[in-house]
Amino acid sequence: MCGIFAYAGEKINAASIVFEGLKHLEYRGYDSWGVAVVPVADTNKQIFVKKRIGKIGNATVVDMPESMFAFGHTRWATHGGVTQANAHPHLDCTGTIAVIHNGIFENYENVKNKLIQKSHTFISETDTEVIAHLIEEYAKSMDFGHAVQKVFNEMKGLNAIIAFSQEDDKFIAARNGSPLVVGYGKDENFLASDATALLSHTKLVHYLEDNEMAILNKNDIRLFNIKTGEPIKPKKQRLRWNA
Repeated sequence: MCGIFAYAGEKINAASIVFEGLKHLEYRGYDSWGVAVVPVADTNKQIFVKKRIGKIGNATVVDMPESMFAFGHTRWATHGGVTQANAHPHLDCTGTIAVIHNGIFENYENVKNKLIQKSHTFISETDTEVIAHLIEEYAKSMDFGHAVQKVFNEMKGLNAIIAFSQEDDKFIAARNGSPLVVGYGKDENFLASDATALLSHTKLVHYLEDNEMAILNKNDIRLFNIKTGEPIKPKKQRLRWNA
């Protein structure tokens, strides 16, 4: 069980927005954390990542670049020990694809061995890093969205992932068994593993169901069946809770 939070919008303090969201999710993962952003001042859209071990409460992200696009993760270790290398987000070989993940990718070892034979280099002990590299491999011959879809359909186990490429200011998220919710805002949209983390931003949400995929940017959220690719109409709910 880990915590996920993502933001795409007009505000340039995306790292701080994500970081505060993660604080609401620390009960889901508390041994390490990480945040990835695409800096607004970087014309190359290079992904900037900050990862640390330990509880999130005494940390900050004030040293991260200004950004309008960011996601983050708090970890409860499953594959691999509590180290900075094992903390999420994880990148591919090129450093242009980032992934965060909840759940257990049960068949990751077999996939990892095949990717090593194709000269992929791994720096962590996690199953999650394998997802980033497999997306990288498939994205060589198809668009990024279809690469993420193909990877998720090959993953065994109960999982939720969010991935993005530095080429596009959009998140691609998918869920099977592990919770994920999208939040609808004004000129901004959100993803989280628990709706409580969204309450200070929006109360209009859609809970992803199993085998649903969301493509999200600051202006739009589109939903699809990840098996068939068919569009899905959202089941928007207005939360009646308060923080």
